[in-house]
Amino acid sequence: MKSSTSLKIAMRLLLTVVLIFSSFLPASGQVKRKYAPRENETVVVTAGQTFYTEFTSVPTVGIKLERPFRSSMAGAMGFPFSFELMDPLLVPMAPREDGWRYFAPKDGAFKASHGLLGSVIRPGDSVGIRISPNGEAEWFVDNSVYNGFRTIWSRKMKKKDPSYELVNLGEEVSDDLPIHRLVYLGVRDAQVRVRWDEVEPDFGQRSEEYSFPAVNKVSSVAVRGARFRLIVTDTGAEVTMLAPMTDGVGRLKENPLPLSLPPNPQPGMIQP
Repeated sequence: MKSSTSLKIAMRLLLTVVLIFSSFLPASGQVKRKYAPRENETVVVTAGQTFYTEFTSVPTVGIKLERPFRSSMAGAMGFPFSFELMDPLLVPMAPREDGWRYFAPKDGAFKASHGLLGSVIRPGDSVGIRISPNGEAEWFVDNSVYNGFRTIWSRKMKKKDPSYELVNLGEEVSDDLPIHRLVYLGVRDAQVRVRWDEVEPDFGQRSEEYSFPAVNKVSSVAVRGARFRLIVTDTGAEVTMLAPMTDGVGRLKENPLPLSLPPNPQPGMIQP
């Protein structure tokens, strides 16, 4: 029995350490540059179509519970209500201003109810685990939609609660780093025209146009370190990628999470 309890505590400590450090680690080892098409791959485009895209992917981490879980926590005026997680796999939710990281089952596989009121959540509410900027883990119920104003109830983890672990859910396009695109614009005055777009999350899009000579309908295109062989056709162009971009794609911006939360007038509840 002692060894089982020790294992649960150790797993929670590991989760806490990983989540804290993953918030502040530099980009190396966490992000990957990706681009399409690949080297020596050919794509066929018409005027106005994108023939090259480069972006940065980041790992997506979820939480896997030992088992589905049902329990209770204190609500309004301290009266308890029950909550349940039917799916033990919790996926990350959209970031929130309070600095906590929220994880909940997909497809609404959770419940929260009161003996007299019945269900106390509505579509758009959520139930799961949240992790503070300092690595503290809690069960939470966000029934802001049900109440009509921001309401988050929570309770601390207990030794008898199920253990959990971090799981890799794959990769997604980084929300913090720019996306680069090259667009074929056609031919004018024997010049192949190409537009470079950079979509920056914080600053929108900026673009530049380039022209390259087409000799016998063949052109060598080089933009921002990326190189291509382009053959003009009757309907558009055949573009073969020779080398990807070599500019600064792949470095995460620094987005430190806040280290403290606003004053909490009622235990377990965050007021707007």
